[in-house]
Amino acid sequence: MTLHATARWIVALSLTVLSFSSIAGAAQDAPGRPATDALGDPLPPDAVARIGTVRLRHAAEVSALAFSPDGKRISSATIWFDVGVWDAHTGQSLAFRRRRQEETLFRATISPDGSLFAGSIDMGELGVQESLSGKILHRFLGEPGFVDGALAFSRDNRWLASADEHGTCLWDLQSGKLSHQFEMKRKDETDRFCHAFTPDGTIFIQARSDGITFWNVQSGKVLRRIDSKKEDEWPGGAAVSPDGELLAIKDGFGPVDIWEIKTGRKVRTIENRWNYAAPVFSPDGKSIVTVREDGEISFWDVETGTVARSLKVLQEGYPKSFAFSPDGRLLAAGGSDHLIRIWDVASGKQLLPASDGLGGTPSVRFLSDGKTLLAHCKYDVNRKYATIDERLSFWDLRGKLLRQARLAPERAHAHALSSDAGTIAYGIGTNFGFMFRPTRNGHLKSSIRLCDAGTGKELAKVEGVPCQIHDIAFSPDDRFLLVNAFNAGQNKEGYDHVFALQIWKRTSSTSLEKVADIPMKYFLSGYCVSPDSRWVVVTSDSGYRFYDCETGKLIRSFPDMPGSVVAVSPDGRFLVSRDADDARTGKSVLVWESATGKKICELDCKPNQTNWAPLAVSPDGKFVAGCLDREVIALWDASTGKLVAQLAGHRGDISSLCFSPDGQSLVSASADTTILVWDWKKKLPKDLR
Repeated sequence: MTLHATARWIVALSLTVLSFSSIAGAAQDAPGRPATDALGDPLPPDAVARIGTVRLRHAAEVSALAFSPDGKRISSATIWFDVGVWDAHTGQSLAFRRRRQEETLFRATISPDGSLFAGSIDMGELGVQESLSGKILHRFLGEPGFVDGALAFSRDNRWLASADEHGTCLWDLQSGKLSHQFEMKRKDETDRFCHAFTPDGTIFIQARSDGITFWNVQSGKVLRRIDSKKEDEWPGGAAVSPDGELLAIKDGFGPVDIWEIKTGRKVRTIENRWNYAAPVFSPDGKSIVTVREDGEISFWDVETGTVARSLKVLQEGYPKSFAFSPDGRLLAAGGSDHLIRIWDVASGKQLLPASDGLGGTPSVRFLSDGKTLLAHCKYDVNRKYATIDERLSFWDLRGKLLRQARLAPERAHAHALSSDAGTIAYGIGTNFGFMFRPTRNGHLKSSIRLCDAGTGKELAKVEGVPCQIHDIAFSPDDRFLLVNAFNAGQNKEGYDHVFALQIWKRTSSTSLEKVADIPMKYFLSGYCVSPDSRWVVVTSDSGYRFYDCETGKLIRSFPDMPGSVVAVSPDGRFLVSRDADDARTGKSVLVWESATGKKICELDCKPNQTNWAPLAVSPDGKFVAGCLDREVIALWDASTGKLVAQLAGHRGDISSLCFSPDGQSLVSASADTTILVWDWKKKLPKDLR
């Protein structure tokens, strides 16, 4: 597909006005009742609209799923040990728990009936909790180095298997005590293995890179050992058939080996490459479900090893976990885009959730009209080629979806949309993901292209740009393009890579001219353009440097100031920056004058509390919005640094913040896939409103 055709296709899709708006917006109920979104889920206090939905949404990749025995509930867990319970027919949240920041990071697992969770509850402690109530039933003291993905329940919830640096443990959940410890130590930190039980709970199975071991659960004795060393392969998930006769193990990036448990004989191999989801047997044992490299779900016939049917994922996102309802009528999949989807197996129809154009970790900003919100979402859609699909969706402040656009992944590695959404900029060339591969031949070539978003017509292009393009952005007035680039060759210090910020000027509607190529010794840590597009401030190894956008000349510099610039006040008078090492200095966020480098204040927050969180300055320059403890929005007085208000309501890390041009609304986007519109001034002290 040519870039021109791609652009026309994007435009055609973006100009299609979608009728869907049922899961966005807010409706105020009778006086005294809390406001709700269009699905009836309550909004947080002081929020006036929700874009997206909290139903069947997590704030991270969904790594485990299970239906309740009656098929009415779905339990889920993420790679960060966030856990939830959902109504399988409506998607409503019945229970939800976020992992605390201090907890050890390793995947949680769910019991086959969805009633129990197991995972980290405190540093070094393995806990078992009731899924609905959150009540902790057991605490098992273990090593800090639990093996990721090695937790497994027996079918009757009697046993729990775990692994740490010293071996594999089998815990008796009736007595709450350690039953057996198998001396199957982890060879090194790259050694991976997974566990499974037969349905009757009598045999415990461990699969690892050098083979499969079967133990008698009661005696702890080894029943059988299968040596199956494969070069550069490791087990990525294990499943036992409902009748207990077959064992399916995913190797490495996808192939699934099927073994007879009684004989240890390999029956067949399902050649499903680039499959990152653990295999799952259907309740009747006739099918195994996996996912293909393009995200399509495949049902494999166990007898023949061939694909019997497939399901196409309607919204972008790569499935990472599966679960069948007990009657086999429904299939749930947890995705890399933080969503849980449910299909009717017989018809192949996706039942939940409704598609709203949001997923993953969105970013949000206002267009130049001051009324339209642009949400930008990235989706992992092809594991083999590491393809990222990007979607744009346009909303009004009431939460109504206006239109959608897709930025095709075929060739462009960086995109930018002008402030009025009229022009799309593409950075095309070598993928920046391979930037640390030594390169001395100078054969890195990229191109920059501008396309009219209304017609798809190519407006300007520059071929043969000798660099890799990391990201690309328009200046506020759309006259300049800022390109974060990585060049081949050696810099003055002899390093194999040269980082640079390039400034390109749109000299006419059909031409681009390079203004400057600002070199960096190390990776560019941040840059911001002044609201009037007169200068850009760059932060890297040399402190803060200000450059004229028209000429590319250095205006001033503050070489001794550490950290990274995050935001500029609307009048350009002051900057907000994050300290490079706030744990050491105790200074998380600084506000300082852009002309002199003089410190105005430090924001009232604890070290590390605002790490990597977005920051925004109100249009009148009086307040700074940021985050506390991941999902809580904080408002500070920009002149004193005093914390004056907090807004809470997201279920995931805040990923983006912006004020409306009139200053009446504050908009936040989160890893929970939603966007909230806040009446933020209500939270301010009366003397500051």
